[in-house]
Amino acid sequence: MKKFFKKLVPRRPASAPPNLPEQVHPSPQAPEPGPPKGSRDVVMVQGNASQGKDRESQEGTPQEVIPIHTPAPKKGSLNVAELQVDPSNAPSPSMTGPAVFGGASNFSIDGTPNFNAAGNNIYQNVINFNYGNISRLLIGKQHTEIYYSNRKEKENLNKKLREKINPIINPVKKQIYCAEGTRLQLLDDITQWALKPDNHYVAWIYGLAGSGKSAVAVSLAERLREMDGQVTLALTFHCVKGQETSNTFQLVPTICYYLAQCVPQYAKALVDVFEKDASLHAGSIPIREQLSRFLKPLYKIDRAQNAASTIIIIDGLDEWGTPEDQSIFLENLYSHLQKIGGIYIVVTSRREQAIAMAMNNSSIVQSFDLTGSYPADKDIAKFFEMRLGANTAHGICGQDIDALTKRAGNLFIWANTAVNYLKIQNGLKAGVETLLKTKDKTARDNIENPHSDLYDLYAAVLHNLPRLKSTFGIPLFRLVIGLIISAYEPFTVKALTKMLEQQSQVPIDYSMVDHMINDLPAVLSTSNGQILYHLSLAEFLSSEQCPTQYRISHEVRIWNVQTGQQIGDPLHGHTSHHLSGIFT
Repeated sequence: MKKFFKKLVPRRPASAPPNLPEQVHPSPQAPEPGPPKGSRDVVMVQGNASQGKDRESQEGTPQEVIPIHTPAPKKGSLNVAELQVDPSNAPSPSMTGPAVFGGASNFSIDGTPNFNAAGNNIYQNVINFNYGNISRLLIGKQHTEIYYSNRKEKENLNKKLREKINPIINPVKKQIYCAEGTRLQLLDDITQWALKPDNHYVAWIYGLAGSGKSAVAVSLAERLREMDGQVTLALTFHCVKGQETSNTFQLVPTICYYLAQCVPQYAKALVDVFEKDASLHAGSIPIREQLSRFLKPLYKIDRAQNAASTIIIIDGLDEWGTPEDQSIFLENLYSHLQKIGGIYIVVTSRREQAIAMAMNNSSIVQSFDLTGSYPADKDIAKFFEMRLGANTAHGICGQDIDALTKRAGNLFIWANTAVNYLKIQNGLKAGVETLLKTKDKTARDNIENPHSDLYDLYAAVLHNLPRLKSTFGIPLFRLVIGLIISAYEPFTVKALTKMLEQQSQVPIDYSMVDHMINDLPAVLSTSNGQILYHLSLAEFLSSEQCPTQYRISHEVRIWNVQTGQQIGDPLHGHTSHHLSGIFT
């Protein structure tokens, strides 16, 4: 601490009336405390230990000895530069008494707090000030130790939980947002449901493939994260057919793991479930038992301290498990949500029969129909204007956008595929005319196949790719696309090339495969180097509406992407293609 005092206050003139209370002045007859008269009067000013050591090292003395003199008290600020020494009127040699500041009030000393009290309170204030800093340091240290202790305990719990429950640590697989300014009414309505869900513990968003359900899920998750304090987003789980998020036995454990991150008491209770039953393994028990075993501990946890609703988003439930699995999951989940309270689920899916029956038969479900209740024509028109509006000088006009919007119906995937196709055309006007040439569908056609217009678009895109008109263009396309849609996980062009080499037993030029992928931006995309596609493309390529030359048999294969080796046989019969003629 800085030195409290230097030389103190000039000597008071004899004519000045004394201001100190009589009882504070030592009696002339009584021996004064302190050193004998004639000796040098001092006050020992003590700081904290570290400051003392600093002074020892710098000045060579264990403590500071400072001459002082007690003046008449003043009000206001004390100017230490004016202070002088007079040994004849020295007070006690230490600060153990209040006489130094007797009668003083409303003054300050540089480096110390302001003193507004007088007399005996001064001593207590000074001591409190000195030791208060140490107390705050000790309290801060205790808080830090508690923080690190709690964090360590949480890390240990999470480690045990991961080992026992085997969740998918990063289940987020999609990052496609709604285009700016689109689906606003739908997002507003779901947000209001999240804030005031009443007894509707489940929100079901349903629509056709390509109607933008996943984009809605991603945009909704962004909104909910911005509402921190009002709601808590525990998890966004995108079910993707053929990937780990479609694994039947990992959905419930992953949900529970992320709930445990939001409710610390639940994490410990969940670990206790496994420690009490050493034979229990999350992935080895049926879905019904998973829900019962892992959610029941939440019944006993008081969620009053978690005032905000906890939200879980499950996107694409129709791509998870079998229809029977989906039905079992939903029907058993409902009863647990009602008993727990405070946890709400958002589900997006197609209107598949098993899911629709489970949703429609429950009073705790609120439905959001993307086709009937939230028509997307205005949003799709806005999407076309944003993506194509800058090209009006090249022949794209408002009538073209209106015609494209009408042909898209309610499907954002149609609009997105059309825009990506037009980007690679030399003449935009000719490209639009190509897309609009497909025949109009009757109401009956759309009932029999609601994706009929989308399938026609896919066919038109493939028909107009120059590479597919070459001798080996279509066979190469079928091989490349066949491997992409039959693999269990997405992979890179490099891995795809290795797989083709393994099948053909001949060297394959990487650039040739890369060019094929680059020629298909309307139907393929890449993210972090991995090749992605929309599920509706795979369904089109195996449908009767797909032209025979492009049609691909539906099968599932598992590949080692490092070696290009296929693991096991295809799950369905596969028509072999002779590759040596293509790649030599």
